[in-house]
Amino acid sequence: MSYGTSAALQAAVYQHLLADPGVAALVGGAVFDALPAGVKPETYVTLGAEEVRDRSDASGGAAEHRIAISVVTTADGFATAKAVAGAVSDALIDAELTLARGRLVGLWFHRASARRGRRGGSTCAFAPASKTIDHSGFGETDMGAQNGKDLLVKVDMTGDGQFQTIAGLRATRVSFNAESVDVTSLDSQGGWRELLSGAGVKSAAISGSGVFRDAGTDERARQLFFDGETPDFQVVIPDFGIVEGAFQVTGIDYAGSHNGEATYEMALASAGALSFTAL
Repeated sequence: MSYGTSAALQAAVYQHLLADPGVAALVGGAVFDALPAGVKPETYVTLGAEEVRDRSDASGGAAEHRIAISVVTTADGFATAKAVAGAVSDALIDAELTLARGRLVGLWFHRASARRGRRGGSTCAFAPASKTIDHSGFGETDMGAQNGKDLLVKVDMTGDGQFQTIAGLRATRVSFNAESVDVTSLDSQGGWRELLSGAGVKSAAISGSGVFRDAGTDERARQLFFDGETPDFQVVIPDFGIVEGAFQVTGIDYAGSHNGEATYEMALASAGALSFTAL
């Protein structure tokens, strides 16, 4: 296990919340790593306890962090606390934070709770979860197994390079294909098949299934299908790399039963050259 990234993760989360305009609009600069002495603001955000679990593998140390972030307010009811908690969630979920040590693999929602104060006001506790990797002190080794939930599919929501993870996915598959061009002839040595190098058409396909949440990414995918657009998508393959390029949504299926959740399946086909960035 590696606990070495904990302080770096907490510092990055703190600085990210301080700089987020949505959080600042609701609490100003009242984001605290440690509560100040004296009179507290009417509403503030504070970083609290952390639970860390080992996620190491053969490639090095890794850990899953569950950080408690609380929104405390003296305002009546839950409206204020939940509004700020929502802004904190929007700021952190899928945020790409740079750590002073190690690397952040992903940041996602874990759970939340709201309760009334004994003397009025309310507290909303928001607990994001994250996974960090710390390779310091490890030599080159064979890669270990990776969590399937860390394979993410992201879509460019507005065409300006701001990618957001597609909500609700529980199973994702990415495949790469290259057509072969057969140039075998009577002159081929030993009768072995010959293929023309670099002549085949290369393509990629993405398929995924999950729980339909009616989130912004669901609406984006539906609109892309009806409009026939080919925006950029990202596929984050854990501890391997990021594939990015234009894809077209070629199919969306919705399903549901009277005693179960609504589900969906989505298929995408590459619509241009793809790039690969190693992690």
